[in-house]
Amino acid sequence: MDDVKKNKKLLTEAIQLKDQTMERLMRWNGENVRLKKLFEATKKQLEMATLEACKVRKELDGALIKVFELKRSIPTKKEAAVQEYLGSQAFHHAIRPHSTREVHIEKIKRMAVLERYDDGSIIRKYF
Repeated sequence: MDDVKKNKKLLTEAIQLKDQTMERLMRWNGENVRLKKLFEATKKQLEMATLEACKVRKELDGALIKVFELKRSIPTKKEAAVQEYLGSQAFHHAIRPHSTREVHIEKIKRMAVLERYDDGSIIRKYF
């Protein structure tokens, strides 16, 4: 009988150990399921954030292109000053001959340049 009691006691301990192990595995499994759900939710949030970041990046790239084009279209201070001077009365007064004598001298200079570089063929053609 002692052997039967001993076997019964060992069997009871083995069943309790099995039940404890099953409980522990069930808790771990529950924790794993919870972590898996949390992981899936985090993964979806990351995908959404990535899509949003791509969308914002495209918008930013478009805005940067517009800014670059606008920046190129705005003249620099030097270019603006040159354009203002070229359109001013002072510039036109400076390049315009002031007398008929100066006009005649300018004509002679241009004719001399034409004769020198073109052997007078243009002059003969038009005069």
